[in-house]
Amino acid sequence: MVTDYHLFYMKIDATRDELLDEWGRELTCEEDVWRMFACYIGGEKNTSNKVVRHFPWTDEELSLETTLIQNNLIEFNRRGILTINSQPAVNGKPSSDPIVGWGTSNGYVYQKAYLEFFLFNNKSKKHASIIG
Repeated sequence: MVTDYHLFYMKIDATRDELLDEWGRELTCEEDVWRMFACYIGGEKNTSNKVVRHFPWTDEELSLETTLIQNNLIEFNRRGILTINSQPAVNGKPSSDPIVGWGTSNGYVYQKAYLEFFLFNNKSKKHASIIG
């Protein structure tokens, strides 16, 4: 049944008008989308002077570990690399660390960095050659 699909249960605490104020009532170019992504990652105001607090496919706030790579993510998004999931590298932080810690006490956190993103078609060949 379609109502069982997880996206139907999003709990965004904003009205349609508030979301349009955050995301833009009219997108005139690709860069408008890029700016919306960057404003969301940075908690910044958009061109309508509204802070972008919501994102279309998530109803959770950004993870604290995002702050470790936030400036990079903002820059990627401003350049049209639209980040949708990421994780910073962590090398031996205690499991009690307030930003990246998890798991049992007295443990250590190790994780590789990764980045998932969208690219507009006209950018994909250029970026694919850079990534290798």
